Amino acid sequence: MRMGVKSLVLVFVFLVMGNGQTVEVVWKKALNVPPQKNCRIPKFSPDGRFISFEVRDNENAYLYLYEIATDTYVQLGKKDAARRGGRFGLRSSLSTTFTGNITFWKDPEDGTLLFDFVHTPFFGQRYLYQADIGPNEGIQKFVNQPFSNSDIFYRFDNLASLQMVRNPAFTNGTVADIPWVAFSDRQNLYVFNHGEFDDPIQLTNPTGIWADMLPKFSPDDRTIAFIRDSRENTDIGLITLQKKGNRLTKKNEKLIIHGKSIDVSPEWSPNGLKIAYYSDEGHPRNFSIWIYDVVTGEKYPVVENVVPNSYRIQGPAWVGNTGIVFVRRDIKKGFPIFYYDIPRKKEVLVPTHTLNNLDVAVHPMQGNEYLMVFASGGATTGEEKFIWTKLFLAKIRIHE
Repeated sequence: MRMGVKSLVLVFVFLVMGNGQTVEVVWKKALNVPPQKNCRIPKFSPDGRFISFEVRDNENAYLYLYEIATDTYVQLGKKDAARRGGRFGLRSSLSTTFTGNITFWKDPEDGTLLFDFVHTPFFGQRYLYQADIGPNEGIQKFVNQPFSNSDIFYRFDNLASLQMVRNPAFTNGTVADIPWVAFSDRQNLYVFNHGEFDDPIQLTNPTGIWADMLPKFSPDDRTIAFIRDSRENTDIGLITLQKKGNRLTKKNEKLIIHGKSIDVSPEWSPNGLKIAYYSDEGHPRNFSIWIYDVVTGEKYPVVENVVPNSYRIQGPAWVGNTGIVFVRRDIKKGFPIFYYDIPRKKEVLVPTHTLNNLDVAVHPMQGNEYLMVFASGGATTGEEKFIWTKLFLAKIRIHE
């Protein structure tokens, strides 16, 4: 663990849209994260106290927690654990270590944070783990704690028969006072109530080369958005859920986006009325952000030439119900961050003064203020000429 306080940069920058709307960057700071690493996929906890992120270190991937109040971070698991060969994500036959795919849930009664994540001690085996952070706790208790034989982390061994647990996603509320989690194995989607002796409930069973992945609960937990992936294209589907006693089951399933294009990373708007996603429809391998209207079934593009988040795990970052922040694919301008107002169909540069940006996430504060975290590329360093990425945190304010 590294500790220290970075200087806070007050910028107070206003950029004015053509209709008089402005985006203000109130302050921005570089976070105290591991140096000379590729820090990716930052995600806020529901209470805005913590940021999770992953580090891709040669052939391995590691999960970190960053505490905003103390400007400190911790790597989950022992630092010397399982540095083996192989390449995660490339289906190598060699073993590899992967820790990631975190999802958070906040207890509405006492403010305790639960988080589930996936850990892969050996190739082909991915276990679901859980840990918690009390409302008055920090991240110190996770320092150099092993995943096995620990009072800190709990492993759901009753899921071991699936071999592969991927991309868990918590419900926003509870069913029978218990938060549920959706996840995928190699091909199917499941929901699970975290019971020590309960089995997961299978939701889908795609045929052929298709695989259902990346489930995301709607804000009211009545629907799951997911992707159906093949080797040639990717579709987006919805699963309507129903409660039967203490269980969640599938009521119906339908594909809402399907065709020859790659459509990935669906993200619900906070009110659950729209879904934003990345698509290369009309220009293969060059992505745009599209909106799907849950009420009308209409889909339409909003901004073109964008950079999807790393590994397409997270989708476009909503700013309230009417805005999106995104990274523009513009090499000459250093992949800048923009804000797009959906009703006005206007976009404006978010002046972060950073280069090679990616992986933007947003957390609402009060009114029209938001925290924004993002990764940014560093300089070429050393003989291996790696491009490192660090994390930045900013407060932005949207002025009508």
